[in-house]
Amino acid sequence: TARIGQTVSALFGPAADEVVGAVRVHARREQRLRIAADFNAILDLADAGGDAAKLRAELDAFLERHPDSVFAPQATRMRIETTEQPAP
Repeated sequence: TARIGQTVSALFGPAADEVVGAVRVHARREQRLRIAADFNAILDLADAGGDAAKLRAELDAFLERHPDSVFAPQATRMRIETTEQPAP
């Protein structure tokens, strides 16, 4: 793939850099939206007041998939809080 990039750059020059940059920005934006939607589903589950074990499992899965996301600190706090709640 390195040779393809060199060929494209040679043929299109700065225009190729602009297109590649735009594609990267778009891909990152889409990824952030997917992560936000994933976390929003967890918040909906928490708001529903359902099964704490299911919420913990969803939080664990989220933290495993997105350990460095902007939502990780809040997910970690939620995970700790669900662990500290006494069982009914």
